[in-house]
Amino acid sequence: MISREIDLRHMTRCLQIARSSAKRGEYPFASLIACGEKVLVEAENNVTEKGDVTQHAELVAISRALILKYGLSSLEGCTLYSSVEPCAMCSFPIRESRLSRVVYSISSPLMGGHSRWGIMTDKKISDCLPEFFADPPEILSGILRIEAMNIWKEFYPDIWKNFELANIFR
Repeated sequence: MISREIDLRHMTRCLQIARSSAKRGEYPFASLIACGEKVLVEAENNVTEKGDVTQHAELVAISRALILKYGLSSLEGCTLYSSVEPCAMCSFPIRESRLSRVVYSISSPLMGGHSRWGIMTDKKISDCLPEFFADPPEILSGILRIEAMNIWKEFYPDIWKNFELANIFR
């Protein structure tokens, strides 16, 4: 069982990475993967810099973590921390890499792989394809939510205002 103190420490670091990402012109999406207290990898969004829509922070983090684990396909026992709820595209690799937990700050009722599409909690995926997909990870949302929202408001106030009006992030 991961303590709230560990979750807060890792999410604080994740938000520092999101702030750094925003300072370099990316949207403030960031992720890190940890096994207990040990951080395996940290990742920023690289979509703008690389001109590649698959460079979401979560996908970059999963790829780096799997390489660190020598190409193994399992991150069982590890937690992915994300500044914003992982989208549908990021949710399938989360399930396939067998991450045990996902912790995020801001929910995304428009794009979220948990709150909108249910991918991260869909038991049928693992029941039908257990050789590919793990059981649903434990999900913890809203950790340092206000702090994450403030990063968006600071760096992208016009975009954040539109998000609020459309109820995209909450």
